[in-house]
Amino acid sequence: MKEKGYFLDKWKLLNGKKLVSSVVTPEGFDYLGYFSIEDPGGISIRLWGPVKKGLRTEDGEILASVRDETGEIISHICYLNGKLYLPFDPDLVIESLLYERYLKPSSFLSIVSRFYYMAKPMMPIALQVMLRTTFYRLKRIQDTFPAWPFDDRLHRFELYILKLLMKSQGIKELPFLWFWPSGYQFALLLTHDVESSSGVRNIKKVIELEKKYGFKSSFNFVTNKYEIPDDLIKRIKREGFEVGVHGYKHDGKLFCNYTIFRARIRQVQKKAEKWGAVGFRSPSTLRNLDWLREIPFFYDSSFFDTDPYEPQPGGTFSFFPFRLGKLIELPMTLPQDHILFRYLGEKSPRVWLNKVIQIKSKYGLALLNAHPDKGYLGEPKNLLIYEEFLRNLRKIEGFWNPLPRELARWWLERITFDLDGKGEVILPEEAVWAYLEIEDDRLSIDLKPRPSPSVI
Repeated sequence: MKEKGYFLDKWKLLNGKKLVSSVVTPEGFDYLGYFSIEDPGGISIRLWGPVKKGLRTEDGEILASVRDETGEIISHICYLNGKLYLPFDPDLVIESLLYERYLKPSSFLSIVSRFYYMAKPMMPIALQVMLRTTFYRLKRIQDTFPAWPFDDRLHRFELYILKLLMKSQGIKELPFLWFWPSGYQFALLLTHDVESSSGVRNIKKVIELEKKYGFKSSFNFVTNKYEIPDDLIKRIKREGFEVGVHGYKHDGKLFCNYTIFRARIRQVQKKAEKWGAVGFRSPSTLRNLDWLREIPFFYDSSFFDTDPYEPQPGGTFSFFPFRLGKLIELPMTLPQDHILFRYLGEKSPRVWLNKVIQIKSKYGLALLNAHPDKGYLGEPKNLLIYEEFLRNLRKIEGFWNPLPRELARWWLERITFDLDGKGEVILPEEAVWAYLEIEDDRLSIDLKPRPSPSVI
């Protein structure tokens, strides 16, 4: 396992590097695809990534079997002499999911999506809605990978590896740096992509509504599609909200070729510097992982944890932030407003609220993107649904509602904090410890206040 990667970033274990040194992973792999971990204790997790076939220690204990997509056992997870032997590298499996490597870029769906965006400017709005509604409702009945609207298999996989690691070292209690400051149970971000002049005109309504319920949010602007008054940018920031960038033009061409990409990013960077904006979201959430790593921003929010309904479907499986090159990625973890209201016909915030509760139970990040434009929150009936969502959020305890830039800054500070030095670990005042605990072969998380742990 890597000393620096998603696993140890997220699970900021006290002396984590020392602990993962007891994990033995193969140097090469001869299987790449879907696989399942089947544990006699009842755990079954279907994943995608590279696996080494035939791993089985002669004198060790077999802890679990690994099956390929046909159900055939191809390898094992084993324990021998204080070492945990895995037929895969957990970090490579995690990266395969985070970076959507399980997707096939040349799929029929991608071709259809590109054709749709080429023809979109010539289509009447009614035809666009009809085509996308038909597509989404057909898609809804299919089994998707990741599952929608909630998929926690990556989180369960991490907990399973942690449990095996702790058991192999005889550890009953393992301290780690809690995910959020001041002991908050989960994080909540509200963001808005402004896609038209009508959206610009409705920003004031959205701000006043969110202030009414004690929330703050960010507004991401398309820099070269409509007029953006300087006074509006100043007012948004003066009200305690955030300004971000939503691309150069909302025309689906950002990733058509690298020359266009670089030229447009240089243009939006100028606007971002003028506004003091540090966050980016790709128009239509179209994504090219390698190119996005290059954007000159502090954080990005162009990925989902799961969403089969977007023009570029897929998902990272993560409802936590993670590194994307030099960026901090803040994945969208609640379905967008237009998917629910316009295409799936939802008339209440129940899907949003249900998922917030699910994310809270895993201590993750609930991030919503809604639009102030006509057809979205610009419609009175949809704004009422959004208000009902905000009103019910206030009844849910334990959330932290920072601005996106504040959350990204916290996460960067957290993952770069050195917990592997010698002597007492002194943390910022808002940082707290949590504990992974094993009892009756079950792993749980304890967030109760305790004295700072001693170095392992």
